Amino acid sequence: MLPLVIRELESVARAADWSAAVLGERLGFGRSWLSNLRSGRPLSTLALSRISTGFGDRPRVRDLVWHYLTVELPHSAEGTPSEARLLAQLPPAAQRTLQDYVTHFPFEHLAGRGLLLVSRVPRRLSEAARYLVAANEARGVSVLRLLPRAEGADRHSVLATHLLLVERFDEATPAVRDLVYERLLIHRPVVATVTGAHPSSDAPDLRRALRGATDRVSLDTSTSASPRLSSSETPE
Repeated sequence: MLPLVIRELESVARAADWSAAVLGERLGFGRSWLSNLRSGRPLSTLALSRISTGFGDRPRVRDLVWHYLTVELPHSAEGTPSEARLLAQLPPAAQRTLQDYVTHFPFEHLAGRGLLLVSRVPRRLSEAARYLVAANEARGVSVLRLLPRAEGADRHSVLATHLLLVERFDEATPAVRDLVYERLLIHRPVVATVTGAHPSSDAPDLRRALRGATDRVSLDTSTSASPRLSSSETPE
């Protein structure tokens, strides 16, 4: 179903005698943007941002952007069977936390909030990471997956992507940690996975930034841990 805010933009375009291609171009997208939405492609965070910037002075458009985020998006984020399979081996509380994060990602993105996923079982970390990539990308969110010892990671891509997912952050090189810290400083969401090993910290600024910008989620227990991390729990 076409989001109500897009239907309203179509009405605005008709009143202004714009074609669908002109509407897409005025928002900075290609000529086929609207037809892609009609075929079922979800609204991306970038699209919502550009709609709010370009048409936010129209009360009805502004209200319908909010309606999409609070009503339409949650109902469209039930997930696919493949997404459900990735979550199947995780505790119910962790499943709900990950699903809620995907559902409300536009809000998390604006707030710069991320997750710290903790497990003693590497496979659970991998499945949770795969779920977050698949579920977010299916909803138009760009996700950059960064390995702990990645060499030559593109700084612009790390800072610009909607969501940065760093696997096995407890094994990350100083270069990777520096990139994560730079992203945290500009309040962009980071999801990091760790095995539960917490080496001694030699970067207290990074520890504080990560603690303040992530919610800790245990993938090993039936109850997710406290959203806020103590300094001794944050991997450095």
